[in-house]
Amino acid sequence: MFDATFEFRQDSHVGFLLIYQEHNMTHEISLNLTDELRAIRQAAADYRAVIARPEFMAEVEFSVIFGIVRRAIVAGYSITVIDDPFGVVDGEQVVTDSRDAAQIIGALCSTSGDLLKLRDATGKRAGWIQLIYNGDEDVVADHSPNLPASILHDVAPRWDVRS
Repeated sequence: MFDATFEFRQDSHVGFLLIYQEHNMTHEISLNLTDELRAIRQAAADYRAVIARPEFMAEVEFSVIFGIVRRAIVAGYSITVIDDPFGVVDGEQVVTDSRDAAQIIGALCSTSGDLLKLRDATGKRAGWIQLIYNGDEDVVADHSPNLPASILHDVAPRWDVRS
């Protein structure tokens, strides 16, 4: 039987510090964040500081959409925004193939929904995301099945330690 206690501490310089005790001995292991993950987190902090939430968008919706837009841009995608209030794709195209998060976020929420079309660095269609604004975190109503999960969800490492 493995008998130990674990503790995680977040350290702004190291990343995470795993401290565990086993047989009256304390061990510390630093779990460094990769440079790429640090760059993504810094970019997120920089974007968040300058991008205003659209007036009619709930804070929780903004958080979800901001994460999606940030992850798509960092992954090299450009985004086209189409006003899409009824789930049809013939709405007005308000932003075309942009990698400017402020421009993309600023164009959202002028109707009850939007369609985001993503293209990769070569200009090839990569997928789409349908947004319906309803005041909660379920703002993503639908998306193309070929869209990478890393765009839709934060896939930063999670640590689940059970003793």
